[in-house]
Amino acid sequence: MADQNAREDLEIGNEPASEPAPELVPEPSLRALHPKSPDPSAVDAPVPHADVACEERVKDLDLKTVSHVVIQISDTRQEQVFRSVGYQFDTNRPSPFWYFLGKIAAQALYGDPATLLLLNYNRVHTREFIGFTTATWAATAKTQDTRPPVLVLEIDFKKPRPGEPLQLFWKPARGLITQRIGQWLDMGPIMDLSAPKPLPNRKEAL
Repeated sequence: MADQNAREDLEIGNEPASEPAPELVPEPSLRALHPKSPDPSAVDAPVPHADVACEERVKDLDLKTVSHVVIQISDTRQEQVFRSVGYQFDTNRPSPFWYFLGKIAAQALYGDPATLLLLNYNRVHTREFIGFTTATWAATAKTQDTRPPVLVLEIDFKKPRPGEPLQLFWKPARGLITQRIGQWLDMGPIMDLSAPKPLPNRKEAL
């Protein structure tokens, strides 16, 4: 039922049905964001290695042809992932963590943490859908009058296990996810991971 609700809420034109992220009790053993650090670099930690898996039927897909990646992740999973890298996840300032999730995915998929550029996000119930554009597609799009082909992947982060690499699972995106990417592209320019401007807060979510 939850998956069905997510599909319905992601339909173009529907308002996202979001629930407030729970407040987390600070833990002294975990690092906190520096309040003056730019969002893209606020999580000051090495990008961890992550193992990548996918559906058998798409294992031969050339990832160089991918235009966009959407990370779908729950509040609980974000807290777990960042605990594993030594940070306290901040539900009131989530965007620095989204930049870092993009770096983890980019490093795992392409061997370069700067390959994915933050595009936009959408909150559905207790999950975030965070969209990224590949740098190669973005560069191509700037030189063409028409939009290059769009091929979108969805990525899930598995629950971290102590002493083991993070685990990512990707698959071709559902039609509604690809449709949402198209809508976001129509809204404005692509944001770069090095850009200092922060994302809107949750109340301003698109």
